[in-house]
Amino acid sequence: MPNYQGQSCVSCSSPFKDGDDIVVCPQCGSPYHRECYKKEGGCINTSLHEQGEGWTPIDTKNQESCEDSAKAHKTAVCRVCGQENSAEAPFCSKCGAPINMEKASGSFYEQMKNENGRQSGQPFFTDFGIPLFGSERYTLETDLDGNTAGEYTSYVGNNWIYFIPKFMRFAKRNRVSFNFSAFIFPHLYFFYRKMIPEGVLMLIGTILTSIPSTLFTFIEMGYLPSLSYILDSPLFQNIYLISSFLFYALRLAAGVFANWLYYRKAKREIAKIKEKGQVLAAGDSPMLSSPKNEAIRAAGGTSVIYLAFAAVAYMILSLLVILVAML
Repeated sequence: MPNYQGQSCVSCSSPFKDGDDIVVCPQCGSPYHRECYKKEGGCINTSLHEQGEGWTPIDTKNQESCEDSAKAHKTAVCRVCGQENSAEAPFCSKCGAPINMEKASGSFYEQMKNENGRQSGQPFFTDFGIPLFGSERYTLETDLDGNTAGEYTSYVGNNWIYFIPKFMRFAKRNRVSFNFSAFIFPHLYFFYRKMIPEGVLMLIGTILTSIPSTLFTFIEMGYLPSLSYILDSPLFQNIYLISSFLFYALRLAAGVFANWLYYRKAKREIAKIKEKGQVLAAGDSPMLSSPKNEAIRAAGGTSVIYLAFAAVAYMILSLLVILVAML
């Protein structure tokens, strides 16, 4: 049996130890712990299968010298491809394999594992990339329309696992997706995601299209008896129907295009930051604190303050509409 001392399991990236139960892929020869192989349901080195190539052992002598050098320079060597990375980087800048996850935020790492498991049902970091849509994968260095996936991840923040797959589709000129939160609370959602122009338009549109239904409700409840005569007016009935249609049409449009509009905003603002020389350094994780990452992170993310402002503004403007109607 071949000697796999110094080599690592393709699935979990852990070095093999004496006495480990090792199995290899009959097609490409990639080595696994038996339990890892069973967990994966087969070999995950599909790229080797497609190219008709075989697994190549890492030169352990060269790797040991690299690791010694890495320790001296505070770097980490990827045990999958041998690439030397920053000691603070949780992922390999070359192949995307996890190399130092304890340096990343624990909650963020758990989110990646949990969300990825729920979304795809596949093991975390299959084939050294994040599985999306079955066979499609990406790493932090994947280019998405001029910006990297890592830059978008830093920009989006906590809910990156939801947005990055959609951003990949948008980069291929597919603009349609559906955001349920934007459909239910359009103006609140846009303000929460710091999309101020869209939020203002949706706030105004929501209030204007809800005026007839608000009047109808207050008249029916007896708060505006002086206006009860308009309920029988054909003009009011037509306005009521049209405004109701526009009310839901606006919500539907927000739900369908909110993610794409957010992608455009992210793409535009990241590009501006990069023009100022504040681009993510190669191999940097978007979870690490640095001036470069913080510039992108500050531009994106969410804002509870904007959310509260939108909620208060909606209540005040709606109240003003009612007061005007009562005069």
